[in-house]
Amino acid sequence: MRAAIYTRISNDSGGKEAGVKRQETDCRSLVKGEGWDLAGVWTDNDRSATSGPREQYQALLSDVEAGHVDAIVVWHIDRLYRRPAELEGLIDLVEAGSLPGGVRTVMAGDLDLNTASGRLVTRLLTSVSKAEVERTQERLVAMNRDAAARGRRVGGRRAFGYETDGITERPEEAAEYRTLVDRFMLVKRILDFGRVDIFSSRHEHILGSFDQRQETVFVQETDVSRQ
Repeated sequence: MRAAIYTRISNDSGGKEAGVKRQETDCRSLVKGEGWDLAGVWTDNDRSATSGPREQYQALLSDVEAGHVDAIVVWHIDRLYRRPAELEGLIDLVEAGSLPGGVRTVMAGDLDLNTASGRLVTRLLTSVSKAEVERTQERLVAMNRDAAARGRRVGGRRAFGYETDGITERPEEAAEYRTLVDRFMLVKRILDFGRVDIFSSRHEHILGSFDQRQETVFVQETDVSRQ
């Protein structure tokens, strides 16, 4: 029996693959205990089962269809599926005789997709996993809505100019941001009024000759320190 190990974890922000490695260790023990041959390990690290393509999973299905794999071993069925629609694709392969060994899990036992009862159990487990995902999404939406109402930062990347709390400024970045805004507003005033003379403590900027016909702004800068 040629067994394929499939591992997946949704979030691996550190990129250390610790979660999928733990899954692989447990799956290898199961394969060894059964006396099966290991056909290979397919891993989708830092990849959700509900959004976006899973390249390694699709590669695994191709190998199953090609007859290179007799059984699939996973840590739990929710590592393999979170959407019932995807499960049906594997069931079709099993019914076509492409996966005689079915699916074996470390935590949920055997899932015999060759029988009606086995398919029923697998479909129920997959539906439960899907419901768990939906409940998690609902909780996250509610939590983010509450955080936004309180004026707190809601996840995502750190905003330029601020620390990770979304409130405390990073002085260097904040200064650069203000400079960019000032430059933007300067150009806006030029476009709005056609000609503007601006004086600063360091430089004298002579901004003029906004030719609306050519839609061109000519800016001449004179360094006061050289006068």
